[in-house]
Amino acid sequence: DLIIEGWINFVEKDYEMAEELFLEVLEIDSSLISYYSEALLGLGWSNIYHAKELSGTDSSTFSERMQLRESAKERLLTAYDEMESYSGEEEVSYNLLPDLYAALSYVNSSMALYDEYYEESSDELVNSALAFSDSVLSYNPDYSFLYDSTNINSNSIHLLRAQLFLEQ
Repeated sequence: DLIIEGWINFVEKDYEMAEELFLEVLEIDSSLISYYSEALLGLGWSNIYHAKELSGTDSSTFSERMQLRESAKERLLTAYDEMESYSGEEEVSYNLLPDLYAALSYVNSSMALYDEYYEESSDELVNSALAFSDSVLSYNPDYSFLYDSTNINSNSIHLLRAQLFLEQ
């Protein structure tokens, strides 16, 4: 129920409430691993969208935006590590992996714009974003993000890839 409520708040653009709900899931026994990974995925997407919605050019807003992107990446990579360790017997929703790959594509590409503020170089971030975007399309050539299919879909992934190749 917390996962569902988190995604409902995400769709309603209440990213702070979505984050609270997803964080509550992480306080539950981690043996419910697919839910744990989905909570991390929800946190990552919430951070990405929250950072995108922040307006203003002052240093505190800029810093908060950077911090949200870094947090998103950390949470998404934790989910990625968790899912890599799956035995194959876990109950995993169909879109969990491509949603994770898409989120990692977007967070790495947005961080590449400001690589001087992160530990990784622009080239590393761009290459990582390209690899994850390739994984999305390999997994599902007709991909669309259930919670924002208008903006995040196979067409937007192809566009992101084109922008990344130009950046390269």
